[in-house]
Amino acid sequence: MDRPQSVSLSPGDREPASTAGVACRICGNRWGNASYEFRERMFGSAESFRYIGCAECGCLQIADTPERLEELYRNGYYSMATRRRGASSRRLVRRLMGQYWVGEARGPLSAIVPLMGLPAPLEWVTRAGKGLDASILDVGCGSGALLLVLRDYGFRQLLGSDPFIDHDLHYGDGLKILKRRTRELSGRFDLIMMNHTIEHVPDPLSDLRQLRDLLAPDGCLLVRTPLAGTFAWRHYGADWVQLDPPRHLYVHTRESLGRLAAAAGLLPLAVEFDSTEFQFLGSELCRLGIPIASRRSTELPPFLRDRRRIQTWRTLAKLLNAAGDGDQACFYLRRRSDVSDTPEPEHAKSVDHPRSGRI
Repeated sequence: MDRPQSVSLSPGDREPASTAGVACRICGNRWGNASYEFRERMFGSAESFRYIGCAECGCLQIADTPERLEELYRNGYYSMATRRRGASSRRLVRRLMGQYWVGEARGPLSAIVPLMGLPAPLEWVTRAGKGLDASILDVGCGSGALLLVLRDYGFRQLLGSDPFIDHDLHYGDGLKILKRRTRELSGRFDLIMMNHTIEHVPDPLSDLRQLRDLLAPDGCLLVRTPLAGTFAWRHYGADWVQLDPPRHLYVHTRESLGRLAAAAGLLPLAVEFDSTEFQFLGSELCRLGIPIASRRSTELPPFLRDRRRIQTWRTLAKLLNAAGDGDQACFYLRRRSDVSDTPEPEHAKSVDHPRSGRI
């Protein structure tokens, strides 16, 4: 399909409106930009929000940023859920996997690890060329679900930050989640992760520059995010689940994120498309008007519970990833050698975190 389906609120109107003169906040383009109306689907409020689609870089961006962003992450937003330590048996299996895929020690049980496959978090770390002793910062991590998993794998130098948690979280073994914005962080890190974070940030260029300055000399910045312009957006339009208005202030394309990274003094190392069947399942829920946050498998229509259909979507996601057309990707970035640090603001707070290749 060449045009997004159902991209406006007007029934039957599938063409976006023109927004001549409205500048893209990523590339500055003012000509040929489109205007879309997207509804809130996560919690089912159906409130409408206007977005601008850039004709030059393809980035979708909310026209007016909500004033109280913290209110968007209350009342059951998935990344803010309370975390509990998993069963000891699961932790043992994860420790074996960490030792096998990232560490050097391999015990007698290691032979079973390859049969379980390489988990995504360990794949990210290995592609970044880091080991179990790497210092890792997870920005916009919510209550820290990913960091807790990394701790189970055997990583020892972990720190998280999120401005929308209620207070700092201390999980023990040195793992902390700080209630801070990017500009309030300091230190040096071997790996910095923005795992589905950059789309929530009001000023992504400023945040990328700040994080660039926190990278160790051989450090890697991982940015994992939804991508507009891909098959799911072209097929589902306003029903595409990864739009998530108004929380997603930007939905980038590969082009717009590349421009943003270059402006921040970062160079691309690799791009890995990693979309899943959820781009179809979630979008079908949006099309049916079923809130994403309240869905239960027993309440889904029969066709969304059909195992063969889910497997077909899973296979299609893999094919789209291989073609560079999946609806999300992981970008590995490094600091450009000729870029100096941004002067640290006076209000930046010190973070006590130790600091301990190539893709």
